[in-house]
Amino acid sequence: DVYWWADPFDTIGRVYRNDDSGTAPETETVDPHWTAAALLFAFVWFVFAYPEFYPPSPHELGWFLAAYTVAVVAGMARWGRAWVKEGEGFGALFGLLARRRERPASSGTVALLSVYLGAILFDAVSQTNWWINVLGTSRGWNERVINTVGLLWSVVAVSVLFVGACWIAGRFTERATREVTERFAPMLVPLGLAWSVAHYLSAFLVDLQNFIALLSDPLGEGWDLFHTIDNVVDYRWLTPLQTGLLQVAVLLAGCVASALVVHRVAFTTFRGRAAVRATYPLAAALILAAVGAVALLLGT
Repeated sequence: DVYWWADPFDTIGRVYRNDDSGTAPETETVDPHWTAAALLFAFVWFVFAYPEFYPPSPHELGWFLAAYTVAVVAGMARWGRAWVKEGEGFGALFGLLARRRERPASSGTVALLSVYLGAILFDAVSQTNWWINVLGTSRGWNERVINTVGLLWSVVAVSVLFVGACWIAGRFTERATREVTERFAPMLVPLGLAWSVAHYLSAFLVDLQNFIALLSDPLGEGWDLFHTIDNVVDYRWLTPLQTGLLQVAVLLAGCVASALVVHRVAFTTFRGRAAVRATYPLAAALILAAVGAVALLLGT
């Protein structure tokens, strides 16, 4: 969990509330992944739904980061510094991606991962001609409201697909839907990671080259500290065919990893034919997710 070593909010916590004794008693009745889901949704809303022109202005970014930090500090005041690890959006999400096993999956975990995948889904949909036509000539808060509805729809769509598959698996195994969703929630982690890498691969290659240039002038003062300021972005690092093949390979690897998680959970939780039947609806959901992701890649 590399992120935790440099988590800025934990650093603030060391100054504001330097207690390593764990969370306050109130957290025994509060699932911190729900607060993490809410904070992560606030961030993705600001990135994907709020800006009229991307990227947001430094003024807007400053105000949002200030408000986000105040919310996290309020959480620390309520539940203790240790809450940040599981209750702040990025701390909890990166902990899941790093397979940190400090607490079992919960309904809050499903919400957090639904926000994660739903945000990627909306970002992909928002770049299609269809969504551009939906926005039409909307500007300002009209555009933000439409984008907010689209983002909420994407998060709900991911959640409904997963919970619906778990509901069917619960009928096959005679288990409660909540229990099944919490058992199979880890399958969303490799799928979300694969979606992230595939969707942002091209942007990452461009931003990496921009980073090399801006490293010499981080404050925009006209410096050239490392003689890299004139570094020109090469958009031909990967051809469109190579990029597409790599994206499909990453998506395939993510789906296979998720399928392995489904298989392991099913056969360690259920027995006999019930274990086999429990995998059917979740496998169908994985196939639908893979097909949808490839369709969006081809469409954008």
